Amino acid sequence: MGSTFEAFCVQAVAYFRWVNAALAATDKEPLIINMDEVSLCYHITGIVGTVLRTQPHLATSPKDKSRLSDRRGNITYMASICNDVTVNQKLPQVLLGNCRRFAVRLIKEATGHLPNNIVLWRETSAWNNHRLMQRFISLLCRCLGEDVVERAVYLVVDMAPCHIHPEVWATAMKKNIRLILVPAGLTGSLQPLDTHVFRQFRAKIQELWLDYKAKAEKGQLLVLDWLKIVAAGITTIVSGRDWQHAFERTGLLYCQALLAPSRLQHLGWEVCPELGAGLPPHGQAGRMFPRRSKCNVAEWVEWRKVPSFKPIQTLD
Repeated sequence: MGSTFEAFCVQAVAYFRWVNAALAATDKEPLIINMDEVSLCYHITGIVGTVLRTQPHLATSPKDKSRLSDRRGNITYMASICNDVTVNQKLPQVLLGNCRRFAVRLIKEATGHLPNNIVLWRETSAWNNHRLMQRFISLLCRCLGEDVVERAVYLVVDMAPCHIHPEVWATAMKKNIRLILVPAGLTGSLQPLDTHVFRQFRAKIQELWLDYKAKAEKGQLLVLDWLKIVAAGITTIVSGRDWQHAFERTGLLYCQALLAPSRLQHLGWEVCPELGAGLPPHGQAGRMFPRRSKCNVAEWVEWRKVPSFKPIQTLD
């Protein structure tokens, strides 16, 4: 337990040094975007209010009737927020589904019912991969428009394999968007979407789902109705709020001066320690990355081509 706790502290120090040095490397106004994936199911089970407990005139016990495919049929929501409320509504919100769930007819029908920033991607699988991550970066650039040129744009993601693929690095470099990676063990504490957004978003989806289900004929919803529920949750919670405080409280702004007490407690700090100036040394930075990931740590952290980088096993 002690070694794990120590590892988290080393990761946090390296990560905050990376963030501070990256933001200090430009004179442009920073625009920090956090993107993360969350799985959404078609049929939400186990919620109070979906099943009537007592029906005395029926021989069978009441059940929440749904197909197994609906209970297991999830899509991936690629959510994004930023530290600027004037830009937040422009960010792409991608719903990724497989070919069976996202039929061509459904996508055409849904087009007129969804806001412009909510995009449906129909793929063979509902899981993100490095190819789709590159596609997301290109879509993000189109949505941001001139902000890509006028501001220093940072995309904060976790260290999922599809995020740290070399081709994703190359695409982001080409598009002038600098990637910053949250260490794997700290996403629950230091990634804004995880700490501030997803819980509220899921609660809103459940609220809307119950309301729609109560009004629907025989309590059954069409997939288009379900998409409308998800879109309403995104518009109300994800796109429709000012999330600057989430970036402040997770240490992404103001050199961790506004880091939340709960974040400090998780790291075992009373106050944020002196981190030192500049990027973390390679040995310290390497502790942030998953083992056997074979990532070019120097390339990611320094944000430049480093073809001859060799991993350093000891801390500097």
